[in-house]
Amino acid sequence: MRELRKEKELIQKEFGEKVGYSPSAILKIETNLNHATDKTLHDIADTFDIGFEWLKFGDERYRKSPVNRKLVDWLMDHQEIRDQLWKKMVDEEQN
Repeated sequence: MRELRKEKELIQKEFGEKVGYSPSAILKIETNLNHATDKTLHDIADTFDIGFEWLKFGDERYRKSPVNRKLVDWLMDHQEIRDQLWKKMVDEEQN
């Protein structure tokens, strides 16, 4: 989380305001006094359009263009594209 905050050039107060948490909550998470809950990580991921999996596990595949609630909601509203993606995935699994 600290890496993301510094990358965005935000102080803890600004970062907290963007994601809806107090500066002290951000400080406690960054200094390992408290662990970030999954809800907190999802809130941060959604705010900055990054992947929850990158924040929680460090998986770089999810850092940019994440599979997050925003994408899932969009796909749910676009049945034809969802069907095309599903077909492509199944076809690749069979090959």
